[in-house]
Amino acid sequence: MTYARKGQTPVLQHECKHYRKISAAVVITEDGDLYYEVRQCNFHHNAIVRFMNNCWADLQTALVCIWDNATIHKAKEVANALHQTHRNPRIRLENTPAYSPELNASEQVWNYVKNVLLVNVFCKTEDELKRRVIEALEEIKANKELVKSFFRNTKVGFYT
Repeated sequence: MTYARKGQTPVLQHECKHYRKISAAVVITEDGDLYYEVRQCNFHHNAIVRFMNNCWADLQTALVCIWDNATIHKAKEVANALHQTHRNPRIRLENTPAYSPELNASEQVWNYVKNVLLVNVFCKTEDELKRRVIEALEEIKANKELVKSFFRNTKVGFYT
């Protein structure tokens, strides 16, 4: 809330320069595991493929990969990696409809980060923002029951 004289628009003074953004990718499992990567640059196709391969190599169980059809996921290199992965009998790929992020349990992670852990947090730099996001993800990662609860959200189309 701010105050100003009647009829005058309030002007807020701050010393922050506009920062670009950070990018993050997350994978969660119904067993409560969370994998993530946070970057100060965009994820390009090679980074997404590397992140996927690292996650899939670490997870030794059968997987259902829910893919949200983001633009980066449609890159030729990502499509090739998914095509090779699709041949793996322990990995099944499922696409969600475009513009339906609520169907993906991993979107519940971002909802929790933005609306619970980092609500009303203001960061002056990209480095500070990246650090705070990593701290939030580490807090979620430490709570397997919380991660499992993201699959039980009524908007998520996942049932155990």
